[in-house]
Amino acid sequence: MKRTHQFLTFIVVICFIYALNLTLRTVEVAPTDQTAHSNFSTSFIQTTYNLNSKTRVSFRLHSPDIISEPSQFLSVPGYTCVTKISTLPPAVDQSSIFNFTTTITTDLKILFIGDSIMQQFTQSFYSSVLIHESNVTAKAKDYSWGGIDGRHVILRSFINGKDPRLSGLHVCSSISTPVHGGGVVAYYRLLDLPYRGGEKTYVYCKNEKGWSKSDVRELINYELKANDGQTRPLVLANSSHDNAQTTWYKSTDADQGFSNTSTERVGKFNAIVLRPPGPGWMELHEITRERIIESILLLHDLFGVETVILSTLMFNNNVLTFKDWEDMLKINEMITDVANTWNGDASGVKFVLVQDMAAFTNAILWMNANHLGYNVSFCITKQNSEQDVHDKWDLENSKFLLHRLHMKGNGWKFNPSISMVCNTAPICIPEIVTLPNGTSIDVGKLNDLCEMNVTADPSQCFFNRFSRDGMHWCVETIGPRYSASIACLLGCIYNGDMDKKYEKATNDKKDNIMSSIRYCENECNQRFMSLLPVEQYWLDSKVNVYSKSNM
Repeated sequence: MKRTHQFLTFIVVICFIYALNLTLRTVEVAPTDQTAHSNFSTSFIQTTYNLNSKTRVSFRLHSPDIISEPSQFLSVPGYTCVTKISTLPPAVDQSSIFNFTTTITTDLKILFIGDSIMQQFTQSFYSSVLIHESNVTAKAKDYSWGGIDGRHVILRSFINGKDPRLSGLHVCSSISTPVHGGGVVAYYRLLDLPYRGGEKTYVYCKNEKGWSKSDVRELINYELKANDGQTRPLVLANSSHDNAQTTWYKSTDADQGFSNTSTERVGKFNAIVLRPPGPGWMELHEITRERIIESILLLHDLFGVETVILSTLMFNNNVLTFKDWEDMLKINEMITDVANTWNGDASGVKFVLVQDMAAFTNAILWMNANHLGYNVSFCITKQNSEQDVHDKWDLENSKFLLHRLHMKGNGWKFNPSISMVCNTAPICIPEIVTLPNGTSIDVGKLNDLCEMNVTADPSQCFFNRFSRDGMHWCVETIGPRYSASIACLLGCIYNGDMDKKYEKATNDKKDNIMSSIRYCENECNQRFMSLLPVEQYWLDSKVNVYSKSNM
């Protein structure tokens, strides 16, 4: 397996963080003039007090006391991680690894596509592009029924039950415009990687795979200035197509915000962030190189995008065997290779980048496993080649991921991984699970934890603020890093008109431009898809942070 050099940097960062008791800081000087450059091995991430017109996407980092955590648009209570029932490990609780929030300014049109996990991260991103006022105190419950911001519209959604305040609102499509900076951010729920044969006249988006042109038209024809700033309460939106057992909702007047005039509607998106919905909705063997490439090409045809950001697959409770884990790592290698070998001249999509959510969430899992008492190591000390380090760190000592918290009888399809949901070590409980192929595995016996002096009550697994259920992630905690990483990756292309320079460049210069974009991409992942603390001086509401490829 081949990996980009960001993975080695990630390992080194983790080793140093723990060796120095989480006090690692790169040596930087806060900006004293209009612009200052990072000394983080390269200078692709920059800071300034005054943005220029060629900076199309930038972000600021804040203390949570200034801008609250991104929970304003979260709509499913079961996915949220409130402090009453969850906490972070002491080592990272108050550090600048997680203890900050992000606001984003952009004029780009960005579409997020994926399942309920992508819904969460999009809702966190909505907070980043809409909530720029100080001391915002709006809570998620305000959103689930009455709306919080008139610039944000639910086009289609459903609930499991009769009251969204209790069961949560599951969004099929939504859009925010204009966001801070004048851009557009939208979400489209797809339960598999889109392909041409998956087109349907109508998609029952609660649990049906596929896509429809009517859903696409609803997003691209949305009026850019349709929203007047007034909150938009939810109203019933059942139609003749829908299952009568499901209750559907949309924002008030959502269907009045459409325009056929090209200058007034979204028209096309600049970029799509795509999360393959597996393992879960898609089996791992279904996520192939050919399917990913077909999805990228189709998304250009449907939405006009020239940039696609692929998120690597994250561990969840649908990973039932060690072979599943190995297969997932191979898929992530394939995703990276698709991006690295993409020919921007052969299709309408010019740029394919990777957001390395796998590296980020794996770092969290390994760190939390150490916190719980597992004997796992971040630092691989073998005196082998760099390639060996790349190949083995996320396989060695990783079987702890399959140690599960006993939640049987509580409506959970699969028990969650202890290292993903627990902040305190629970009792070990032998539990034999028979897989579809007839193989029996013990997912409950925890040899490492059984040797620890822990309580005999499994309820004593006090939840952490990384995941509530072993499937979804606590975006209140990791959402700010997620949002910053997307803004950073997009800046590699759109800040400084790199996209326009690429169109006009000769073949040799195009290679140089793509090389610069790749280095910028790597730094964005190293900075934000890791446990590297952010620079302390960035936590200043007046400092704008942005990325820019060097050409």
